[in-house]
Amino acid sequence: MRIPTKARYGMRAMLDLALNGGEKEPVLMRDIAARQSLPEKYLEQVLIPLRNAGLVRGVRGARGGYRLARSPREISLLEILEACMGDLAMVDCTEDPGYCLRADACATQVVWRELTEMIRDTLRKKTLADLMEDDIRLRRKRARAGGAKDEKRSRAAGGT
Repeated sequence: MRIPTKARYGMRAMLDLALNGGEKEPVLMRDIAARQSLPEKYLEQVLIPLRNAGLVRGVRGARGGYRLARSPREISLLEILEACMGDLAMVDCTEDPGYCLRADACATQVVWRELTEMIRDTLRKKTLADLMEDDIRLRRKRARAGGAKDEKRSRAAGGT
């Protein structure tokens, strides 16, 4: 299963909003696009389903932009992905038995249903706040690794 670009960008946009004050203050779309290295026109199309799903709100005016509609702790990653890509069912017949004439006698459908539920369950348990914590942890780790590399370079160059 591949996650479409629109869904990946949607997740990044939501994370950016959460990390940059979008819970309380609107964040400009062009700022999100710049920080996330996303095309602004495409980001505009990504934000539409997120707004339609009630995950973000557009704020008009000179101090306008986008903000989160709810707290990051109240927004599951499942909601974000489903807003951007629709139902996450691995195959259509698990959601609509009428889709396939073999649905009632298909042993593989059991696997697809279980896999779909595992994915949904994982994404349902994880929130935007969890993603924020992961992002902060990764930034700290990179900063420490960067500091260690700088120290090694300094020693190699004859520094103390």
